[in-house]
Amino acid sequence: MYATIAKIPVDQEVIVHKRALAGNLFGKETGEATLALHEDKRLLVLFQRFYEAKTDYDAFKRAVENLIAYLDYWQEKLQSHLEDVSDLQDHFRGLQRADDLQIFFA
Repeated sequence: MYATIAKIPVDQEVIVHKRALAGNLFGKETGEATLALHEDKRLLVLFQRFYEAKTDYDAFKRAVENLIAYLDYWQEKLQSHLEDVSDLQDHFRGLQRADDLQIFFA
């Protein structure tokens, strides 16, 4: 499953990529999820793999809750660190509330 954190402004690529790499290190800022770049669309994505045979409902529910928590964390982190957040406002507006999140299962 994955969710989009933000569209990366061209002039902020380096700082976003550095923060994402640092956050991925040993899962210290991602838990069991991983940050990735959707290069064609310039999106920072948070994703997590599940093994259906080994995941019961309670484990899946906790994982979804954790993914949403890390998604919120990264959106706030990027908003506070990027100099020009105006490019991100439209994207963040659609993802602020948990019931509006678009989480996809692949």
